Amino acid sequence: MLCDRSSHTHWVVYIMSQSSMEAEGGEEMEVDEVDEEMEVVQMVEEQIEEEEEIDEEEIEEELYETIKYLLMAIQAIVHVLKEFIITFGQPIERPLNRRSITIEGYNYIHIVLKEDHPEDFRQRYRMYHDVFVKLCTIIREKTLLRDTKFICIEEMLATFLLIVGHNSRYCLLRDTFGRSHWTVSINFNKVLKALNTIAQEMMAKHGLAVPSKIRESTRFYPYLKDCIGAIDGTHIPVSVSGCDVSSYRNRKGVISQNVLAACNFDLEFMCILSGWEGPAHDSRVLNDALRRRNGLKVPQDDESSLSPPLSVSERDLDQDFQTQEQQRNIANEWRYNIALDMWRDAHNDNNMNGG
Repeated sequence: MLCDRSSHTHWVVYIMSQSSMEAEGGEEMEVDEVDEEMEVVQMVEEQIEEEEEIDEEEIEEELYETIKYLLMAIQAIVHVLKEFIITFGQPIERPLNRRSITIEGYNYIHIVLKEDHPEDFRQRYRMYHDVFVKLCTIIREKTLLRDTKFICIEEMLATFLLIVGHNSRYCLLRDTFGRSHWTVSINFNKVLKALNTIAQEMMAKHGLAVPSKIRESTRFYPYLKDCIGAIDGTHIPVSVSGCDVSSYRNRKGVISQNVLAACNFDLEFMCILSGWEGPAHDSRVLNDALRRRNGLKVPQDDESSLSPPLSVSERDLDQDFQTQEQQRNIANEWRYNIALDMWRDAHNDNNMNGG
């Protein structure tokens, strides 16, 4: 029995030792798992810290580059302001292609006036020497246009006449008179404004009496006794900018104005109407000229009483010429009498010479 008890005790101790060993082994396994988890957590934290450090370095680099560019821009602005401050108040250098001020045009026009042939001068400037000089005198006396330090009125008027009469370009006039493009343009506008101020005084005013060239001609009188002049339209090329270009294009595709002009039998202009677009019809331009307050004036039938008194012969003619047929017969009789008198005088001269 004793032996049995001791053996039983031995087994109990062995079992207890085994269980204690298993318990210790389980605790060791749990500790290992915890350690592994801690290592994993630590590694993740280290990776996160490394990524954050990398992001901070990139942000710092970008910020550094931005600050660098801003400093460069500020430095450039400071340099420009410094140059502006240095050059402020100093005269601006003129371009090399600017023409120097000369009296080449002054000398040219006076040489032409003295040495050029009258017909050549008329073909170039559309008027004779004396008319040109007289017009310059009228401009000096009746307008505000005056000679400048280097340019005289003769040169300004010559420039104007070449542009108007021959449609000459500014580049040609620059070489002729030795002036810049800007100076040629200014002179043209000065003369244009001066002529506008004396236009009303210089334009011919038609009278209500029968013109002498009709009254004294058997060819025209009395058929054209009520004629006061002739009218016609012409297209003047113009420069139009913007959206109005198409409205000034005429039927030939040219940008122009339809200008109406009326002149008397002495070739003096009585009325000029400009401003109408190129495609405008002539009848529309004529109606506008007749309706304007200062436009073309045509005497009416009831204005015959305002005409100056006629001579005895003219009064007799107006009383006799009642119809067109009577006017034609009397004119033919007049021509026949003139021819008969001429024949009689020639026959008498021959008889006297023969006798």
